[in-house]
Amino acid sequence: MSLARRATLALLGGLLASFGQSGWLPGSLCAVPLLLVAVVGATPRQALLLGALHGAADALDLAGAAGFGGIALVMIFGGAAAGRAVVIGAFAVVDTRLPERARPLAFAVIFVVVDTAVAALQGPLHTPLSLGSSQVDLPLLAQPAALGGERGVTFLVVLVGALVGEAARARRRGPLVAAVVIVGVWLGVGVALRAALPLPPAAIRAAAIQGAVPGFVHELARYDEDAARAIEHVYVDATRRAAARGARLVIWPEGSIRAGGAAHDALRERLRALSRELGATLIVGADVPQPGGGRWNGALVIAPDGRVDVVGKVGLLPVLEPEYVPAPKLRVVDVVGARVGILICAESLTAAPAAVVAAAGAQAIVVIANDAGLGRSRMSYIHSARARLRAIEHRVAVVHAGQWGTTLVADAAGDVVARHDDPGFAVVDFVLPLAAAPR
Repeated sequence: MSLARRATLALLGGLLASFGQSGWLPGSLCAVPLLLVAVVGATPRQALLLGALHGAADALDLAGAAGFGGIALVMIFGGAAAGRAVVIGAFAVVDTRLPERARPLAFAVIFVVVDTAVAALQGPLHTPLSLGSSQVDLPLLAQPAALGGERGVTFLVVLVGALVGEAARARRRGPLVAAVVIVGVWLGVGVALRAALPLPPAAIRAAAIQGAVPGFVHELARYDEDAARAIEHVYVDATRRAAARGARLVIWPEGSIRAGGAAHDALRERLRALSRELGATLIVGADVPQPGGGRWNGALVIAPDGRVDVVGKVGLLPVLEPEYVPAPKLRVVDVVGARVGILICAESLTAAPAAVVAAAGAQAIVVIANDAGLGRSRMSYIHSARARLRAIEHRVAVVHAGQWGTTLVADAAGDVVARHDDPGFAVVDFVLPLAAAPR
């Protein structure tokens, strides 16, 4: 096969993988067979090129994200291209030393191991290349994430795809039969895991406010008190309406309030008065000034009895959040009598932060996000899809409360409880199911 034909297949596979992560399920299922056919028989040098092309095409999920700066995009695309180049290069090295029957399994193992290593190196800016995220719109296929995490689902997707690719390449029926058997077992495990979920013992009536405030207005609010008060008025009015409909928890998204110094102290007092008046707990995304200088990208958790708890973002995005200092640790806080883990924006893109708050006894997880810079790009979909995966992995409901783009609530099985996909202003009412309290 010519190098040009191999490159075409690799690029097409990358584009299909990108579409698969954005909700078009056939994309992820077709991406791996094309890649395998392109790579088998290639030299290691050719394989590095093919992998880089595939990774760069897959990273197009982020290409429309206007809020990502140029340096960040270089890091994202560079990491994607380098990661896939290593995956395919490593496979090309071992390919000629393996029996044909072992090829699909080796491909899946190398794919997941290298992608995990690249994720560890890139941290919060790791491109969401994991094909496991493409399965959330068919929750039965995503259920094994409760056992093996997102990488486990990715392994299954890649293994099945590699078997199909090997069947097409070698014109043998055996790999195709194996793929069908694996999918059947996969679905059976999904059914069993879903059936084993207990009914939630309690729930909270809640609302999430999608403010849809343009990014430049948020920036202006840092320096202009009139702009800050205008934004606050929008959220306060929406909070009153949500509480009037019965919400006991109202969530404002990431960066709703930018006030600092004395203005921040006055804001806290106004929010305490509002919470007390409405009898509702507020989770308010806000800049939180720190005693030693600097500020957190954080959240204020304000209870009707006047208690104020503070949570800050631990995993700041390199390049994109230079104005903040990181919080020392992830937190689980008391919310309406339940233990709730709070993550901020990109902290939900990877599995580790949710694992920390789940291990600390979170009965639900709330993700506050901005996403205004993502516009209508596919990354907005991916961000909320990752919240659904976190729900499945840890068997707790997850709220993805966006300032723009998508607001979504998923139960412990990853099923959607409430969803708003329009980027405009909205108040999303929902009932948040709670996992059993830890003993």
